[in-house]
Amino acid sequence: MTTQNKMHWWEGAGGMQEYLRDEKKLKVLPPAEVVELMEAGQMVLLDVREPEDFEDVHAVGAQHVPLYNQLQGISLKRLVYAVNGMTGSELNPKFLEEVQAKIPNKDAAIAVMCNSGGTVEASSTAGLEGKKSRSLMSIYMMMKDGGYTNVVHVDGGMREWGAKGLPNEGKDPEAWAKKASMMP
Repeated sequence: MTTQNKMHWWEGAGGMQEYLRDEKKLKVLPPAEVVELMEAGQMVLLDVREPEDFEDVHAVGAQHVPLYNQLQGISLKRLVYAVNGMTGSELNPKFLEEVQAKIPNKDAAIAVMCNSGGTVEASSTAGLEGKKSRSLMSIYMMMKDGGYTNVVHVDGGMREWGAKGLPNEGKDPEAWAKKASMMP
């Protein structure tokens, strides 16, 4: 079974959480520290949110490879989402290939962010199993299947980045910063 087939296998022996937390001792950095390392040329920031979210607002200097893409074409799955007023998404089958094209150095320091971050640690808000996120799933794939060795997690994701007023750009960065500052 490939890692992509196990993407929703989070907790338990051999799951993503155990691999990232216990085996790899995943490092989590606050957004401000990521900015400092990027400005010093010591880190690459990878945003794994969907293309529309990235276009609306993203961290200045971020590379973009979406872990998920919106459903395309005609399918029963897309129809079910549309009937319920939603747009569905599916795992990007070329995720690792696209990451490798943008960041070929497997030893490069890479910080990965999504919308809210997630956590591999238990807490009062994340529960006993932590909280799975697109950035954590991306890190898992990059380390387990992609061979990347120096990948860290951006604490709080784009929400925290915006709430801290860190440099961002896109179609509407001011609206995003205001929205992010009001989120719990």
